[in-house]
Amino acid sequence: YRPLQGGMFNTICLPFTLDLTELPEGHPLYEAELKQYTGLNLNTVGGEKVLELVFTDVSDRVIIANKPYIIQPEENYNSIIRFAGPLQLTNTKGGTIEKAVDGYNITYQGIIPYQEITPIIQDGVSLTLMLVADNRLAEMTTKGYMYGFRGYFKLNQPLPKGMRTRITTSKGTTTNTTIVVDGKKVNVEKFLQEGRVYIRVGEDLYNIDGQKVE
Repeated sequence: YRPLQGGMFNTICLPFTLDLTELPEGHPLYEAELKQYTGLNLNTVGGEKVLELVFTDVSDRVIIANKPYIIQPEENYNSIIRFAGPLQLTNTKGGTIEKAVDGYNITYQGIIPYQEITPIIQDGVSLTLMLVADNRLAEMTTKGYMYGFRGYFKLNQPLPKGMRTRITTSKGTTTNTTIVVDGKKVNVEKFLQEGRVYIRVGEDLYNIDGQKVE
């Protein structure tokens, strides 16, 4: 069970290798955009330093077991995702991808089972980031549970005041900015209520489709 939000990126990490090109037409991942973490850049934009996590297309559209990716399906999906077998399960622990630049280091940690995540706090700043609705990264400031087949990000040190992070995605020779973080501390909580999944970001509440709940 891995609900996915259409038109925006979701983290994903699977315990088996999956070739998206072999999925039947109409499958929720059939035409999904798949990208992998390939670099970390430090740039200056408008006089501000920006730490960029770069994600690029997976050319063969194959998800490698235990490797975290980001994926963007065309439509929202909130049911069991089924695959034709056989599928070779490798293990139940997600892998990591680590990139560094100029002393800064960001690790993308994949997870397979539902588990408790304790954010790393240093000098009053959370070093643990979570991808949330509308292609945004938010700081995790409190301990909580994360559902399986996902991933999160870990900084190695607090960023200087005023420095921002953002995720860029590259397609061919074009780079599009999809996620910008303004450095604001955001308390993120994902939970179930009456059988529905909700995400609380600061004072705002969103449903699994990324729609704000009033």
